Amino acid sequence: MASNHLPNFFEDLLESLDENIELFAPDLIGYGESSYENKHKEMADWAKDLKYFSQKLNLKNFSLAGWSLGGLVAMEFAGLYPDLIKNLILIASVGVKGFIMPKDKQAKDDDSKLKLPNF
Repeated sequence: MASNHLPNFFEDLLESLDENIELFAPDLIGYGESSYENKHKEMADWAKDLKYFSQKLNLKNFSLAGWSLGGLVAMEFAGLYPDLIKNLILIASVGVKGFIMPKDKQAKDDDSKLKLPNF
């Protein structure tokens, strides 16, 4: 998954890849050069978009890399469709616990009591 910074940020990396590697770098809907302004509400929405993309290109057993928000989408995709990918690569992404959405603020506040004190 890519964002609008991909052409500059990863240019050297992409050029150094073996020329036999087939690479696709779609922009997430609502990001990069995507023109569609649909407001997705869940990671699963973008993961479903990626599934549609992979089906249209008949991609199976592929490596999936995600950068930043794309990493979250890639993790969601891997969780929903594990049989479609062989490798998951996360670049500058949040960890598997993800991040706290505003509606989960109360849960975060409740969990703060579980933190170890500084010593």
